[in-house]
Amino acid sequence: MSEKIKKPFYKKWWFWVIIAVIIIVIFFPDAEDDNVTESEPSTEHNSNETDVSVVEDTDDQTDVSESYLSFGSTFEWQDLQITFGDDVQWATIDNMLSDYDGEYYFAIPILIENITDSTQTWSPSDMTFFGSNGTESSSIWLWIDYNASPLGTDIRSGGVLNTYVHFLYDGDGNYFIEFSRLLSNDTAEAMFPISR
Repeated sequence: MSEKIKKPFYKKWWFWVIIAVIIIVIFFPDAEDDNVTESEPSTEHNSNETDVSVVEDTDDQTDVSESYLSFGSTFEWQDLQITFGDDVQWATIDNMLSDYDGEYYFAIPILIENITDSTQTWSPSDMTFFGSNGTESSSIWLWIDYNASPLGTDIRSGGVLNTYVHFLYDGDGNYFIEFSRLLSNDTAEAMFPISR
């Protein structure tokens, strides 16, 4: 009597459905709940921005337009409270494998707090960087922060992540970060006037 040979599990349809669901959950954890609720009066920062409120503003010595977040700003975005530090740290990239080895960069401290009752994901891919010339800047965080994950970092309810945003220095001027998440209309923009 001949026995029926079983297919390996990875050749069965249900295995690939499970893989697809896992990928969707990882890359789109909040696709159904993208609106940020505001507990305080909001200040809309740009006509393209939605659901972003400034929680606290500090007075800077720098001349920053009122329409942008910047040094010392705290705001809510994607169920996270994000605070930019007031200082800038300078260094050079020291990585032989990088095309940017030896080039100057600066880092701005950023504190990210989960203000919800569930675990949230923070990902460097949620940010697009623009240099002083107004064009998109190369992402350099992998050459500097070896602990960073391109898929993101999970932050438990009430948890806080202290990290940095890194810009490749291309001259004095205004540098920008645009916050946006795939399949979401929730955006924010920050401007940092930099001079070396």
